[in-house]
Formats: sequence, structure tokens, C-alpha cells
Amino acid sequence: MKIFRTINLWIGWGLFFLAMLVYTLTIEPTASFWDCSEYIAAAYKLQVTHPPGAPLFLLIGRMFSFLAGNNTEKVAFWINMSSVITSSATVMVVFWIISLLARRIIGKTTQDLQLYEAASIWGAGIIGVLSLTFCSTFWSNATEAETYACSTLLMSLTVWAMLNWEYTTPRPRSYQWLLLVAYLIGLSLGIRMFSVLTIPALCLIFYFKRVSKITLLGTTITLLIGGILLAFIYTGITLSLPTCAMQLELLCVNQLGLPFKSGIIILSITLIASLTYGIIYTIQKQHTTIHIGLLCLGFILIGYSSYGLVPIRAHANPPINEGHPSDIISFINYLKREQYGHRPLVYGPHFAAQVISAKKGDPIYRNTGKKYEIIDYKHIPIYDAGAYTLLPRTWSQQNSMHITAYRKILNLKPWQKPSLGDQLYFLIRHQLGHFYLRYFLWNFAGRASDMQGASWLTPLDAFEKLPPSLTQIPGRSNYLFLPFLLGLIGMLFQYRHDRRYFWVITILFVMLGAALVTFLNPPPIEPRERDYIYVGSFLFFTIWIGLGTLAVVNYFRKLFTQYKIAVTIGIISCLAVPSIMATQAWQTHNRSQRYFSVESAKNLLASCAPNAILFTAGDNDTFPLWYVQEVEGFRTDVRVVILSYANAAWYIKQLTRPVNNSAPLPLSLPFEIYQQYGLNDILPYVPQPNIQELDIIQYLQLIRESHPALQIQNILRETTNTLPCKNMCFHIDKTGIAAKEIVPTQYEYLIPEKMSWSIKGRGLDKRDLLILDLLATNNWERPIYFNHSSLHTLNIDLSTHVMVEGLTLRLMPIQNNIGHELVNTETMYNNMVKNFYWKGMDKPGVYYDENYRLVFIRNQRMSFCTLAKACLHEGKLQQAKEVLLYGLSVIPDEVVPYDIANVYMIHLLFEVGENEHALNMIKIIGNRAEEILTYKTRKSSFIDREVQEQMGTLYEIARSLRAIDYQELAQEYEDLLNKYQILLDVPDDNNNDIARR
Repeated sequence: MKIFRTINLWIGWGLFFLAMLVYTLTIEPTASFWDCSEYIAAAYKLQVTHPPGAPLFLLIGRMFSFLAGNNTEKVAFWINMSSVITSSATVMVVFWIISLLARRIIGKTTQDLQLYEAASIWGAGIIGVLSLTFCSTFWSNATEAETYACSTLLMSLTVWAMLNWEYTTPRPRSYQWLLLVAYLIGLSLGIRMFSVLTIPALCLIFYFKRVSKITLLGTTITLLIGGILLAFIYTGITLSLPTCAMQLELLCVNQLGLPFKSGIIILSITLIASLTYGIIYTIQKQHTTIHIGLLCLGFILIGYSSYGLVPIRAHANPPINEGHPSDIISFINYLKREQYGHRPLVYGPHFAAQVISAKKGDPIYRNTGKKYEIIDYKHIPIYDAGAYTLLPRTWSQQNSMHITAYRKILNLKPWQKPSLGDQLYFLIRHQLGHFYLRYFLWNFAGRASDMQGASWLTPLDAFEKLPPSLTQIPGRSNYLFLPFLLGLIGMLFQYRHDRRYFWVITILFVMLGAALVTFLNPPPIEPRERDYIYVGSFLFFTIWIGLGTLAVVNYFRKLFTQYKIAVTIGIISCLAVPSIMATQAWQTHNRSQRYFSVESAKNLLASCAPNAILFTAGDNDTFPLWYVQEVEGFRTDVRVVILSYANAAWYIKQLTRPVNNSAPLPLSLPFEIYQQYGLNDILPYVPQPNIQELDIIQYLQLIRESHPALQIQNILRETTNTLPCKNMCFHIDKTGIAAKEIVPTQYEYLIPEKMSWSIKGRGLDKRDLLILDLLATNNWERPIYFNHSSLHTLNIDLSTHVMVEGLTLRLMPIQNNIGHELVNTETMYNNMVKNFYWKGMDKPGVYYDENYRLVFIRNQRMSFCTLAKACLHEGKLQQAKEVLLYGLSVIPDEVVPYDIANVYMIHLLFEVGENEHALNMIKIIGNRAEEILTYKTRKSSFIDREVQEQMGTLYEIARSLRAIDYQELAQEYEDLLNKYQILLDVPDDNNNDIARR
């Protein structure tokens, strides 16, 4: 068939435009939550993201941002479109890969193919890539600005290029495909290293082509060589090459007295000269293999050169400059992700290991302006006997939740330590099962809901009768196992007809899936589901779905004498797979009308007074704030401070310079105090009996002086400052405070002579010291705010010194001893009713996932309750009524179903005289609670979070009705609650506890 290649090419492009249409219709029009907001903000101004960075992705995003013109609100859309384009291109490339593999199975050249044989190949490719198009994880990546869409394109191009090399060899200049492979691998180092993980499979393709007789020994050796090449690129180029540059830089600057960056320049010149000489020499001596190898290395380095963006932009001090990797020392730390700690892979300590001592590790250098000075040494912990194990899967000691989860999963008693068998069990049961197989079945079997920890669905679940309130469970999709079964058929079909390339695809599938999760060694609890990490594995399974279509056509050929009937029926029947994937998942992947990620960020900033300082707990609740400030220019006067970064000296240094319209933080301690390694990183509580209360001004002075009275020797016999008392105070100038009119008039009586608080933990961190310094130096000039999570993150208990002004808590010179939360009702009313943003919240049918519903939207609803309750407390009945009704209008039940916040709103509606609204809400919420509890108790007697919440709902409804004297109706709900107490065997005295949860 002479025109096969032309038609094959155009079908691929047609699928590209089809996928682009799907993704454009479902794209998020603005910045999503999590890393997407950070990447958009960083791409827009070419800033430095979290380690190890994604410089190539930022460059691509910056180019797409130009399409927004002068409309900054369109920047996010166009950077999101970069994922749309790259994902659509991936679909096209995967079609060509399936076409190549299907043609191998048929065993004919393009010239010898008959029309219906070609049609079966195209049908296989179309079914396979449509399944990829509507694959849940791939679809999600395609509609937001994340690195995975671009990295899957580079990965698929790498495999496609290698297959083309195999197809064109031994034609002249076919090695050019190998150079393309090398360049694509180099480019992938600047985004995600998916292409690097394909190297063992690429080596296998090379082996199958070059060797006439395939043996098990030869295959094993080839895979070992592939593993060595993978390790060489991952560690030798991405890590060891910069480390060599660092060592040479230290030699040139510290020993030879040369200028800074001279070592890097010398290494770069030496590397380029050596490669150039080697390439020229191999041409002259006609060493073809070495010549191609050197060219490949050169192309990898050219692709890797995108990382030059990181130190260049870090040196320019942009507002987002994570890790400040402007010199070779900080750049190495940045590449190694040292701020995230170390995860052991082959051998290391388990979670129950106890630190008994420590030893000095590698030196820590600092650029002093004249040379690189050793300021300290890394501390390597020494653990107790029996602390180390092979395959340390249960390694995390990050927080008590991880340790509790380990013990629960492994069924270990508090005194037991995990064995090697426990490590293997956790690897198979939790990491491979929960963190990979569950994600895999989400994509090819179905997903129970979008709640974290949701299971996959079986075909029988499709016939389960759900109550009306659960028929539209967010994120629920059931594919009846059809994609999985068709992929399994394709896997077996390829194994039977093309065993060599079956192993190639299998290695790719395993390397991007099971091997990757084993290498990443995830802890037992993650802050969110991370199925997107394994999207490469899911992509290669869709290749088997395509080949499964070829198997179905082959089966129908045995039933029908005419080839065209077999092809037509086979392809049409297999179209059911991508069709059910598309129809089941469309709603939960349609983000086209979703704006609240940005609106909630604006609402948080709008809760702050001008020139404020806002503390957030971590990067995930900060990234949307960065986006609205850096891209849309919203409230750039507010300085956002991330507490999880505030233990790092580089971040504190950034806080001491102006950013946008925000002035530096007013700090009195010299930067050297924060920069000095070890002395003030952790200030442990070492009680001194003669000190009952510690004034922070005096304490900061002692810190400033490095006073011996505060200092002890740690396990490395190094000096560290301490905290001598857990009770701290700060004296207040009441006259000055009254003149500044900071505290609302009705709460001026709460202004004390001194603020007092206690320390919650075992001492102070550097970030706590920063808060104390700011409090002492600021003198109430700039407003200081916390979001709810950041306030509870501190070791300093400031909960009695804050006042709610919207979504934020403002630090005030008060001592709250009145037993309830303080609210500045006037400011909060103006913020929530007049200054907040609610775009898109009035449109029913928009899909809001778990993060929106259970965190951000619920928080806004709870804030309306807080404000209304405070208004009632102050006797502002009409204002409280207005707040409640306004809250119900901007976040209606038709858009986001009522949640627990609305349950607490019921008694407030009764208090303002809105009985009809309250009773209507009770009917809706009560019916849903009954339906969910009936369904749950029929399936299980296990009390999960949802059961607790719904029982608490019934309890709260009954309590509200009793308070307003609706005794008969209250009794109905109490009887209903008692019914489920009996079914779930909950003792009466535990009911209030369930309601509180």
C-alpha cells in the first residue's frame, strides 16, 4: 500500500487536533491548586521554583505566556495550553508507536499491506490513543500547567525515535535517530526524567536489532548495560558533573586565589574542548561507534544546558527564588533536593530507629565574598543497634502520623521494631498496592470517588443501587474493567506474536510504574494523591489496549470470511473502551468554568490590611497567593511568608529585601544570627528553675550577644542556644496602642500590660525566633496575619492574641480571656461581603474536587458562620441575617452541596428568624445524611470519617431543633440517630464525641 505512510501521518495529526479539542474544552481557565500556581508564576517572570526545578518547562511556559498579550488574567490559560499542546502531541506520537508495533505483528512492509490490514493497524492506533486521551491521569495532566504533560511527550518521542532507528537501520545516516534520542534524554533532564527511565528498554531495542541470535545471557547483559547508562546519566551527569564543578571551584578560589566561577569556566572549557577533540579524532580514525557515542554525550549535555537558567535567574534575585541557587554550592544543594531530606533506598534506618549520637559529615560552605568558607559540617546521625535494615521501606520519622500509619499497616505493637519481612510487606502491600496498583486501576477499571484514599471499582459496582444523594458522587467513574481487559488481551497478543517487543513495552511499563514507586520509596501518608507520577506507565498500557484491538480484529477474522467485516466489527466493538472512559470521566475532568482556586487566594489576601505580613504554613497553601501577586498583580503590598521555609537562612535573607510593593520585614537580629549554622537552628528547652517568665526583648538580646547563660553543647560538642523557660511575655505600651487604633473599641479592655504565652513543643525553631524578632521590632506598625494552618504550626501559642478579620487571624496586642473567638465584625463584614471574590460559584454543574469542597469552600462557609455568630454576640441581628443569607447566595447548594459548615449554620438561621431557610436546609441535609448512613451501614459496620460526619450532622440538627423548641421534629432526628447508633454499635456516651469529630 503505497500511501500507507501518508495516511498514517495524517491520522496522527487528526488525532492531535481531536485531543487538542477535548483538552481545550476542559482546560482550567486559570491557575490550579498545588504546584501549577507556582509554575505559572515562575514561568511568567522566569523565576526559580522548588528543587530540583524544571527550567525547560519554565522556558516553554514563558513562550506561551506571550500569547496573553497585556491581559495578565489570560496568562494562566495560555500556560495551561502548553500542557494541552504537549499532551495532544503525545497522543499523536503514541499513535505512530502503536502503528509501528502493530505493523511488526502483521509482519508486512508498508508496500505489501492490504487495505484492510492497514485499516486494522490504524484502528488499533486510534483505539489505543483515544484510551490514552481519556485516561484519567493523563487527562488531568493535560488541562493544567504541570511538568508531566511535557515530560510524557519527550518520553514518547524518545521511544518513537528509537523505533524509527530500528526501522531505518542499516540505511545510511540512520544513526541520526540515536542523536535525536540522546538530545531528547538531555532535554528531559530539564523537566522530569521520564526519558532517562526508558534507557534499559532502548538498549534492548538496540540489542534486538544488532544481534542475530537472541539469548537470555545477552538480554540480561544488555539490561545491565542499560541500568549502568541510566545510573551514569542520572548520577554522573545531573549530580556528579556539578559536584566536580564545585570541587574545582573550591580549588581555584580557595587554594589558587582565582575569581569566583573560575572553576566552573575551566571545567566547561575543558569538557567542550575534550568532546570536540574526541569527535574530530574519531572522524579522522573512523571509529564510528565511539564517534556516535561522543556525539550522543554532547547532545545530552546540550539538552541538559537548560539548567543554566536556574543560577542565572537566581542571581537576579526574583521574588520567587527557592533555595537561592546562585552559586555552585547552593546549586548543588538545589539539584540534590537537600531541603527535602534523604530517602534511603537499599540500606538504612527504619522509623523506630533511635538516634544515640552523631558524627561529622561533609563540610558546609558559604560564599563570604572572598572565598568559600566552611561554616559547619553536616550531621550524620548514629542510631541504636538494630536500627538498620535492607530495603528500608518504613523509613519516615517526619511526623507522628507516619509512625502511627506504619504501625497500623504492619500491625506492630508500640514496642516492636519492623523486620525485613515487614519492609517487604509494606513494599508490596502499600507502596506497590496502594500507591501504584490502585492508581493503575483508577485509570483502567474505575474510581469510587475523588476522596483521598478512594478505592477502584469492579464491574459489579456498576449495578449497585445508590441512594439519590450518592448517584453523582464526585470523581466516581466505572469503566467495567473494559480498558483493563482489552489491554490484557493486547499484552498476551503481543507476547504471542512479537515476543521481543513485548519485553520492550513490559520494561517500559515496569520502569515507569513499579520500579519508579520502589525508587521513590513514598511514606505511608502523602498530602495528596500522586497518580500523576506514574502516568508514563499508564501510557504504555494504552499501547497494549491498541494492540488488544488488533487481537479482537484477528479473532473476528476467524468468524467472518470477509476481512473488511472483521475489521469493521472489531474496531467498532473496541470503540466502547474509549467511549466509556470519555463519558464516565468527562464531568470530573471538565475544569472549564472553575475559578475558585484563584478567587480563594484573592479572598485570603483581601482579608489583610494594607502593607500586611501574612504567614502561611507551607508551599501548597502559598502557591496560589504567589500566582495572584506575581501574575495578576493583586495585593502585592502583602508580604507572604512561608513558615516551612523560614528555617532556612536563604529565605530569611529574602525577607529582608523589598519585593514588588512590599517592604522588607522589620527584624532587629543581624542576619548573621539567622545564617550561623547550628547555633540557632533549634533552640531546645533546657529549664532554668530561677526563670519563671521570659521577656522576649531580654531573650533576643541574649541571643544577639550569644550569651553563655543560654548555651549548651550538643552531641557533636558544638554550641547551641537554648530556651530557658516555656513561659514568655511581651510588654505593651497601652497608650501607644490606643493612639494607633489597632484594637476595635469594644475589645480595648482586653489590652493587657503584657502579652503572655507558652511554648508548645520541645523548644523553638528558627522560624519561631523570627516571629519573636518580628513581634519585638515591628512595634505594631505593620499588620501581622496568620492563616489557620500557620497559626497552629508554630511552637509559640499565640491563639489568645489573634482576632479574625476574614480568612485570616490578625495578631493583636490583646489577651483573650473571654472564652470565645474574637472577631472584628466591621472589618470582617466589609471583607467578606464587599471585598471577596466569587467568580463561577453561581454556576451549577461545575466540578469541584475534594480540595475545593472540603478545604477551601468549606473554610469560606465556616467564615460566614463565624462572622454571623460574632454579629449576634454583639447584638447586630440584622447584620448577622444579611451575612448568612449572603453566604447561602454566593455558595449555593446547587453548586456545592451543603456540608458540615452549613450544619453549624442552622441554629444561626433560627436565631436571626430565618426559620424557613433553616427548616429547608434541615430537610435537605437530614435526608442526605439518612441516605448515606443507610447505604454505609448496609455495606459495613465500620465507622469511617463520612459516617462520623453524618452522625454528627443528625446530632447537630436535633440539638438546633431542641434549642428553638421544635420538640417533635427534634425527636425524629434523635430517633434516627439512635437507630444508626444501634446498627453501628456506638455507645450513647460516645455520640457527642462523634458529633464533635
